[in-house]
Amino acid sequence: MRSTNLRGVTVACGVLLATIVSVSITAPANASATKAVQTYGLDGITVQGLPRFTNEAALLDYVATNAVSTRLDAETGRIISVAPVTPAKQQARVSVRNTCKSGDAYWAAAATPYTNNCFYGSAGTYTFPRGGTFSRKFYMGSHTARGGWKYGGKQNHTPKQGPGSVATLDAVTQINRGQLY
Repeated sequence: MRSTNLRGVTVACGVLLATIVSVSITAPANASATKAVQTYGLDGITVQGLPRFTNEAALLDYVATNAVSTRLDAETGRIISVAPVTPAKQQARVSVRNTCKSGDAYWAAAATPYTNNCFYGSAGTYTFPRGGTFSRKFYMGSHTARGGWKYGGKQNHTPKQGPGSVATLDAVTQINRGQLY
């Protein structure tokens, strides 16, 4: 009878020990997966939630092929920050369209009575008649694309960004072109 109880205790201790070992082994892995997104600076650009890049050229290569959100200085065209765009935010942006078709790249109108300016079709640069409209956001839609605007007589462009991306200017300005790749 003692040996039976001892075995029951041994088995119970073994299960308890296995549980403790299992929890202690998996806890660090789970903790690192839920760790806060790291933010760092790269050549004056705030990068959040992306792999660590060693130079701006490597970051721009990533931006050109992935769904990211960029924030730009409207006066200089300089990139201020870059972060990932989640699939949920990509889908939400599609439903915002009022004059564009799903998948178009477009400059979103800043306010009524302005309209969105949409791009679709083959690769090329498209210039708006009469200087375009006022905006601060360019959505890439299902394209690799970039938008353009003039500020103080100087032509600026968003970086080439992958499908599902969005570029936001820090000020509303008159936009004048879009480019599809």
